[in-house]
Amino acid sequence: MLICPSCMSGKVVKNGKTYYGKQNHKCKDCNRQFVTNNKHTITDQ
Repeated sequence: MLICPSCMSGKVVKNGKTYYGKQNHKCKDCNRQFVTNNKHTITDQ
């Protein structure tokens, strides 16, 4: 189970892929986008 690194919520869904082919996820509670096991985090503001 994935947990949002920003708000620690468990309501996370898949949100397409990044330019580099990694799976992108989005938190349903805070709308933050992130990639697991990555040095950089994609944020949607």
